[in-house]
Amino acid sequence: MIVSAQQTQTTRLSEATISAAGIKPEKRKPSADEKCGTMKNLEDLYRQNPGLKQANEALIQQLAAQNRNPQQGGGGVNQRLNAIVTIPIVFHIVLPNPYIVTDADIQAQVDRLNKDYSGLNPDSANVPAEFQAVRGHSQIRFCLAQRTPFGLPTNGIERRSSSTAYTANNPDPIKVPASGGLAAWDFTQYFNVWVGTGGGLLGYATFPGTSTGDQQGVVTDIIGTASNPCYVDPAYNLGRTLTHEAGHYFGLLHIWGDDGGACTSSDFRNIGGTCVISDPTLAGAAGDQAIGDTPNQGDQNFGCPSGNLTNSCAANPPGDMYQNYMDYTDDACMYMFSAGQETRMLAVFASGGPRASFAQ
Repeated sequence: MIVSAQQTQTTRLSEATISAAGIKPEKRKPSADEKCGTMKNLEDLYRQNPGLKQANEALIQQLAAQNRNPQQGGGGVNQRLNAIVTIPIVFHIVLPNPYIVTDADIQAQVDRLNKDYSGLNPDSANVPAEFQAVRGHSQIRFCLAQRTPFGLPTNGIERRSSSTAYTANNPDPIKVPASGGLAAWDFTQYFNVWVGTGGGLLGYATFPGTSTGDQQGVVTDIIGTASNPCYVDPAYNLGRTLTHEAGHYFGLLHIWGDDGGACTSSDFRNIGGTCVISDPTLAGAAGDQAIGDTPNQGDQNFGCPSGNLTNSCAANPPGDMYQNYMDYTDDACMYMFSAGQETRMLAVFASGGPRASFAQ
């Protein structure tokens, strides 16, 4: 989930201020110093299903043992996708006036995804020279769905007039028709994206294999969706909330490893879930800093930093890779995935991977 870069000065939209006449921004203090609620959603899921967490951890340990011993079926066999995969997206817009997010806005959001994931975004020229060598270019592409699950023509956008807000809980009301939301389409064939309002959170995603099919997908706040100045917060006006959350959906963790500044967790550790990443070069142990190509980072960065950000985790220049989409910087100051992150995302599409159905 994504909230403001500055806790004390954040524009948020309450569902009550969105009407057919337009949107009136409401100033309010966010509930936490986070932008993304993906990890909270995962923690809530594990609290509700403690047996699932135990089973996932056991599976991760088993894979780690196999990777250390080729005779046990491991040895790090690398099965990664090396061809372009185009993913159909369906946008479920749930707002009191869902038509304020136009078809053109949604197409602009899809265009943004394609630029960012291909590494062809023009602002990638702003990536410092130290990180240009590891800047990624993925084979992931996106398009609006052209057929519904029932085979009917569609533009990949559906809307519902509703005051239902998202909660990042499981189940989430925005995904439940009986609660005023819109139901997911078959998650094995469509990338489900919900657009709504969520009480100070910019969005959240479900990791592969960590949620039921009817909850799989990404939720984004209207203030971070596309770039329409009528409703978008200026800090999030390049559509990169979805770039960030889609990264989680395809298996990426936050770049600082979600360890609260302790410098102990790797952002390339295994994500858990019933579909873990078995490639040992793309998913290591919790504190394995040898995996991946992003600097060890202590905590998230907000706003729009400049120059080198060195700290106790990355003491030498260039320091933190705050230009990375998996940090919390403003849209205008994040420009890149690393090559390792791109490869890790592609791995989930390979045969037997948690998102393999999109590549079939």
